[in-house]
Amino acid sequence: MTAPAHTALLDRLIRAADHDGITKHVVGAVISDSVGRVLLLHRPAEDYLGGLWELPSGGAEPGEDLHAALRLLLASGCGFSSDRTTRADSPPVSSSAPSPGTGSPTPEISESSPVSESAAPEPSASETTEETATEDSPAPDEADPFNDWDSAGGATDRTPYSGALDCGSLPGSGTFSDPLRLGAVGVRPVIARGCLPLTPGSPFNVWYFSFTLVSAPGADAHAGASFSIDRDGIGPVYPAVIMPGGWILKHSLGSGYWTGTEPFFTGRYQAIPDLHPGTYILSTEKLDTAINSLTTPHYDVIVDADN
Repeated sequence: MTAPAHTALLDRLIRAADHDGITKHVVGAVISDSVGRVLLLHRPAEDYLGGLWELPSGGAEPGEDLHAALRLLLASGCGFSSDRTTRADSPPVSSSAPSPGTGSPTPEISESSPVSESAAPEPSASETTEETATEDSPAPDEADPFNDWDSAGGATDRTPYSGALDCGSLPGSGTFSDPLRLGAVGVRPVIARGCLPLTPGSPFNVWYFSFTLVSAPGADAHAGASFSIDRDGIGPVYPAVIMPGGWILKHSLGSGYWTGTEPFFTGRYQAIPDLHPGTYILSTEKLDTAINSLTTPHYDVIVDADN
């Protein structure tokens, strides 16, 4: 197994888990072969959730290095030694979910779950998506979690950023209660470049960003994600605009528009000329399932107030 390529992302996920009081971590892997088949494990019938097909995953011991835990999991549960396993684009999974059982599922390459041969960027309104941004959104009547609001309801951070930001260096952990902070948006757009790909399964299918409009936006104001879908097995990023209290103003599927030409989209955005000055949450989500795509591309987050 090669050295991790996304140390910054893994550190951010661990910080987010610590922030939310999560002490139990689970590691997992998406393993595919040269023709796009994905390794699934079949749980024994007598085990907890017997008969379930799942990706390789298991619990890590407290304080255990997550990459070491993943190597042990693949060796003991799948028969893969470290010299036979090459790390893919995604880091080891860290989440609050408990290990689903103690049985040893049977590794098997599933013919029924290949990587799709084309991206499916926009499910219809009648489609059911398996991945939603339910990670830790507060109820609408919860108090505003941010400290950049004054008693009159306006944002106190009035200094606009200009130019491009490094997505990996933004303050915050990327959860709803501790979003990555883009700062104030004034005359110039705010752009966070190089956001790491989103992968299936909460919390890795969504990142949250906060931004503050310092004045009324113009007619062409927009917020969303710029990306490039240039090969099969890569899915789009869906943005949504949410109030800090949890009220969704612009739904991921119910509104928004694409740039580029299907299937090679170059971005998806929400029009925001109707927003009032203040602080908002921009979520960026991977909505299609692992059967359609295993990851999104790297992407840039853009908020332009058109002032």
